[in-house]
Amino acid sequence: MYLNRKSNHCRKGISFMRKRCLFISVVSLFCNIMYILAISCYVSLPTATAQPNEDSLRRPHGKLFYLYSKNVPIDTHNKLLKARELIDSGADYPLAIAILDQIIAVQNDNAEAYLLRAIAYTVTNKFDEAEEDYKNALRLEPENPTFYKYRGQSFLMWQDYAEQKGIDYGWDGLKPNRLALAERMYKKALEIEPYYIDGIVGLGDTYARMGKWGKKKFVRNPPKAIAFYEQAIAEYNKVLALFPEHGPVMAKKQDAQGEIEAITNAEQEAERKRAIEERIR
Repeated sequence: MYLNRKSNHCRKGISFMRKRCLFISVVSLFCNIMYILAISCYVSLPTATAQPNEDSLRRPHGKLFYLYSKNVPIDTHNKLLKARELIDSGADYPLAIAILDQIIAVQNDNAEAYLLRAIAYTVTNKFDEAEEDYKNALRLEPENPTFYKYRGQSFLMWQDYAEQKGIDYGWDGLKPNRLALAERMYKKALEIEPYYIDGIVGLGDTYARMGKWGKKKFVRNPPKAIAFYEQAIAEYNKVLALFPEHGPVMAKKQDAQGEIEAITNAEQEAERKRAIEERIR
C-alpha cells in the first residue's frame, strides 16, 4: 500500500512538471512572437531622413504621428517662381513672404529673394521691413537699376500711407522726406540705365506727387507746385518721344497739365478777388 501511494505521488509530480514546462513554453513562444512583431513595426516606420511627399502626407497613419528632425532640402528655384507668381497675381502676400523666408534662410545671398520679399512687405504696408530687404538686395547687386526703381516706388507708397495715417517723416528742403528719397532712387536707376522707361515714369510720378503736395502746402507759393508738375511733364515727354502712343503715360501727362491749369485758374481768381477788395476799400 505504501508503494502504491508513493507511485501515485510520483505520477502527480511528473504531471505537474509537464504542465509547468508546457506553460513556460507557451509564454516563451508568445514573448518571441511579440518581439518579432515589435522589430518588424520598428523597421517599417519612416526614418527621420525620409523625404515627405504628397502621397505620404495623404496616407492615413492612424494614431501614429512623427516629425522630421532633420532639415528637408528646399527647391529654391521652384519656390522662387512660386513666390513671384503669388506676388504678381496678388493672390497671397503672407504665403509669398513665408516661402521667401525659407529661401533666404538657406541662401542669404539671393538678391531676387530679398527684392521679392521687399515688394511683398511694401504692398502689405510693412515699410521698415521692406526698406531693410531693399538694402540687402542692393548690397548684393548695387548696379541693378530695377532694385532702385522698386525702392523708389516703395517710398512713394510709404508717403501715401503716411498721409493717410497723419504721420510726418520730416522734410528735405521743400519736399516731404519720403518723396525726396523716391526722387533719389529713381535718379540712381537712371544713372545706371538712362533709357530705363519704368525709371523715367517713376521719376515723373514722383514730381507729380510733389506737385499734389505743393497744392496743399504751398498755398502762398503756387508757382512751386506748378514747377513740380512741369518737371513731371518733362519726364513723361521723354517716354512719349520714344513711344508716342503710350496711353498710360499720355494720361499722366494730361493729368499734370490739368493740375497746372487748375492752379493757374485758382491763382487768377484769387488775384481778381484781391483786386476787388483793394478797389472797394
